[in-house]
Amino acid sequence: MSFAIYFLLLVPGITLLIYIGLIVCWLVNFKEDDVEKPNLINGEHQLPEIAILVAARNEEKNISRCLDALLRLHYPVEKIQILVGNDGSHDDTAAIVQNYTTVHPHISLIEIKEKVGKADAKANVLAHLIRANNNAYKKAGYYLITDADVTVNPEWAGSMLAVLLASKKNTGIVTGVTLIEGKKTWAKLQSLDWLLGLGMVKVLSDLSFPVTTMGNNMLVTKHAYDTTGGYEQMPFSVTEDFELFHAAIEKGFLFKNVISDKVLAWSQPVPSVGELLQQRKRWMYGAIRLPFFVVGLLWILAVFYPFTIILFWIYPLFAITIIVIKWILQGCFLYLVMNKLKFTKTGKFKFLTYFLLFEVYAALLMLCTIIFYFLPVKVKWKDRKF
Repeated sequence: MSFAIYFLLLVPGITLLIYIGLIVCWLVNFKEDDVEKPNLINGEHQLPEIAILVAARNEEKNISRCLDALLRLHYPVEKIQILVGNDGSHDDTAAIVQNYTTVHPHISLIEIKEKVGKADAKANVLAHLIRANNNAYKKAGYYLITDADVTVNPEWAGSMLAVLLASKKNTGIVTGVTLIEGKKTWAKLQSLDWLLGLGMVKVLSDLSFPVTTMGNNMLVTKHAYDTTGGYEQMPFSVTEDFELFHAAIEKGFLFKNVISDKVLAWSQPVPSVGELLQQRKRWMYGAIRLPFFVVGLLWILAVFYPFTIILFWIYPLFAITIIVIKWILQGCFLYLVMNKLKFTKTGKFKFLTYFLLFEVYAALLMLCTIIFYFLPVKVKWKDRKF
């Protein structure tokens, strides 16, 4: 074989090794987390007060579903304060939330009318909500953060807190699992994409490599947040969760990424290809700041198909074999992640049906995301450009 062939084989070969490594690490190094509330406390009266923070902008279609889920939490209502920040909505978001506040005193609506320090967009909303918690409410020492288009399960708050309090004392951030809700193929493919990404993050986290958190399913302690200086002091970023996560890591706080059905939440699918590319471009602003070797691995996975397609024109059978092996390894890894979420036992998600289609979806999305990232187009997020 010529040097060019060896070069073409390098990326597909490393890709296969990455998936083999993910599977091996998952099997031998998976860190189980204590998500069971009975192991956390002796009695419910000992549960600490928590503040649940929800940033909302033009979410009239989703906010009721979000709040209804939070009202079903298996956590003493007198220990919860739900703070919803209305970030200049042009629809009926504020009116809907206001109706909830009249029936449920532990839900509060905070109108966001100005910027705090360096904060902007969602970071600004969260900064206001945390200030409100400190100044006017129960001054909770734990902030659970989710989004207005997300529904959490009833065990979410107690299990996230259980993981934190069962961890080392300087653990500052706990991240749960969020997947995409919906019966259509478009939603299933997005959910598989999130499942694969979160599984990779879990593997790296269990190896003590900090990657990121999820801003729609996270817990941060007041101590960790205050130590970073808060969003008011951080440089503005369209990936505010990534910014907070790494600011906390730099201050010496530990983190936990949890894969469990107890901390599972569901988000709404991105409705169009254009909006999906906007989302991925926003995420890439955070991804390029990851450790060099992690960025390198992501780029190798991203260029797998361009290299394999070129190889196909020279050795088609060999290229097809590599693609099939990659698909099988990726499927095995996804199965392991789904098994931890009990999908394989309950039959709730039959993602095997979508594996082949997901391969096409992921390849096209990765290629389009790379091209879109380098286009001189501003990030559009919640009807704002950054």
